[in-house]
Amino acid sequence: MTKCALAPKPDCVRNMQDWNDPPYRQIAQTLPQGEEIADYVVSLAIEARK
Repeated sequence: MTKCALAPKPDCVRNMQDWNDPPYRQIAQTLPQGEEIADYVVSLAIEARK
C-alpha cells in the first residue's frame, strides 16, 4: 500500500512576490485589488512511501 502526504506551503508562493520576475508581476497586476497569486496557486510538499 502506498501512503501519500500533502502539506501546503503557502509562504513559498507569497515569497515569489519579492522576485523580480516579469511574468509574475504581469499576472499579479491583472488580479482584482486586494488579491494575490497565493489566493489561486498553491505550493505543496508531496511525500509518498511504498
